[in-house]
Amino acid sequence: MITDTDLIGKTAVITGSTQGIGYETAKLLLQQGCSVVINGRNSERCERVASELQEFATHEAEVISIAADISTETDCRAFFEQAQGAFPKIDILMLNAAYDPPYAGSIEAIPEEQIDQTIQTNIKSQITLSQLFLPEMAQNKDGVVILTGSAASQRGSNRYAVYAMSKAALSHLTMSLAAEYGPHNIRVNCLAPSVIRTEFTKAMWGDPAKHTSLSNSYPLRRIGEPEEIAAMAVALCGKAGNWMTGQTLVIDGGQMAAVGCHYDM
Repeated sequence: MITDTDLIGKTAVITGSTQGIGYETAKLLLQQGCSVVINGRNSERCERVASELQEFATHEAEVISIAADISTETDCRAFFEQAQGAFPKIDILMLNAAYDPPYAGSIEAIPEEQIDQTIQTNIKSQITLSQLFLPEMAQNKDGVVILTGSAASQRGSNRYAVYAMSKAALSHLTMSLAAEYGPHNIRVNCLAPSVIRTEFTKAMWGDPAKHTSLSNSYPLRRIGEPEEIAAMAVALCGKAGNWMTGQTLVIDGGQMAAVGCHYDM
């Protein structure tokens, strides 16, 4: 990998980073010489993953773990205070943690508690963390924010309406934050992947028949890998993303481009 010297010596905070997209992004940033704060709800797992990730660090970058349930305002504030105490300057904030309601079906029957949890975790907590981290970035006149959205936000759904709605809200939050904080040299973008091979989405691809059917819905004939999304996140953090802000980047193997197409392959 070519090192982006703009990232050496910087610090990133990534929520939901003990596995999947968050983990792979942390690994790539450490390889670029960027220190990382990782996060998850389980403290033992956080510490174990931090120790594992440290092996990928270059240029004296370091990784620390902060266990917190970012679905609660109290934990969001405690997480911010600990991150701020560990590193004098936060350069990159990746809001990656999310809740995927287990219910899939008509909006008529989704349990109210799952609606509340989706809105709390996927929308309200992202706003809270933005309120906490962005003012300091504004004072420093420098910063990058990446929100993890979903390709589901770009179309209607008869099975995942509430989850898709919550991710659509992040696309609008991205534009609003970019508009407000752009004058402070803060860039804000949203990554909207389709199904990625992670534990978060395993119910959609874990069964071989489901995996084959899902893969066949993409022109590239496969689902995505977490390191592919991580690579885009890291690019946005460095030189390649210096003039991009307010955008939602759909990374879906061409699925939306091929709606209505039929393949004989």
